Parts: sequence; structure tokens; C-alpha cells
Amino acid sequence: MSAATAALDGPASAWSPAQRLMAPQQSYALDDMARAGWCREHGVFEHQLVQWHQEFCTPAVPASREANGAFRELQRQHD
Repeated sequence: MSAATAALDGPASAWSPAQRLMAPQQSYALDDMARAGWCREHGVFEHQLVQWHQEFCTPAVPASREANGAFRELQRQHD
């Protein structure tokens, strides 16, 4: 077992963000049958891989930007 595979042991719900990032990377190039086998081997569902991929590829909006936007909206409502 390689170090990368060993890092993905245990229940997927308890994986760290680094482990969740590693999972889509390891399974990305696999065809459907191979990916299904990979998921069974690691105790992961394919929809989790898709979700984790989306989470890492979607830019996070800094809290200060959200607060500024909310503040501006409140200002417009009260003007």
C-alpha cells in the first residue's frame, strides 16, 4: 500500500480537507468502472468526489466582502 493510499484510510466522513482533495485527484482519470472500484475500496460514494471537487473549485467569498455587500444592501433599502 502506498503512502497516498494509506492516507485515505478510515471513514470518508472523517477525512481532513487534504484527504478530500487527494481523493478527486487520485480518481479523476479513471473510467467509470475503475472509479466505482476505487470508491468501493476507499469507502467513498461517487457523489462525494463530485461534491469535494466542486468545493475546491468554487472560489470562497471572503466574509468581509459578504459583510460589505450586506451593508450596501441595507443602505439602499433605507435611503
